[in-house]
Amino acid sequence: MRGSGAFPFGRILPEETPLHRVPAVWKLVFALFASASAFWVRSPFGFLLLICSALSLSRSARLSPLFLFRNLLSAGVWIVTFAAFSAWGVWEQGVFAAVAAALIVAFRLLFVFWLTLLYTLTTPATEQVAAFARLLRPGKRLGVPVDAVAFSLSLVLTLFPFFLEEGERLRLALEARGLTFGKRPVERLRRLALFFSAWFRHLFLRAEETAAALALRGFTGEVSLPLREEGEKDVRPLLVPALCALAAWVV
Repeated sequence: MRGSGAFPFGRILPEETPLHRVPAVWKLVFALFASASAFWVRSPFGFLLLICSALSLSRSARLSPLFLFRNLLSAGVWIVTFAAFSAWGVWEQGVFAAVAAALIVAFRLLFVFWLTLLYTLTTPATEQVAAFARLLRPGKRLGVPVDAVAFSLSLVLTLFPFFLEEGERLRLALEARGLTFGKRPVERLRRLALFFSAWFRHLFLRAEETAAALALRGFTGEVSLPLREEGEKDVRPLLVPALCALAAWVV
């Protein structure tokens, strides 16, 4: 998995790297905990620990940061948008406070996207479903269709990059027609609302197409997958990232 080409980047196969051999449910639990840590941390040292955690995971997956940044470019416009909204909310407190708020939001979103990308690249789809099902297993007592919900969550996670690409194509199409978001705050908010409404409409159409394709293949919502993962498993690659995330939560 070396190089700097576009996605797909080399061969992503099960059991190929140390991170592939980590049980999917442990990777999912770590991703949820580390994401919560990112939204809890406020000190610069805590953010530095989270960066060390992400770099350690990348090393375990044998993926270069350049490759990950290339794949996160499609999410860049959304990270910048949410960061700008965060800065606008505290603009009255001064430029320094606005810039700090924007950087914090951008880092948090980038870190969550980074974890999501690593998880999807190193976890086969069937293991993703099994991991969600194991976490949701207590819901069976309440009559929740755990397997179907786990399959849906895994599908959304897998299609998340396509959702970002859909928004990017829509934004570029608007710019090609000379439409901008405007300069005045009210005008910018109005045009952003129109953009997001069009984007969500595209997402629902894509979801409808996916549902139709699944129905044609005989999917009825009933999913039954083994909860036990096959092959040799090892949790040691998560030790250093988990310690860094825990330390970031504490400091």
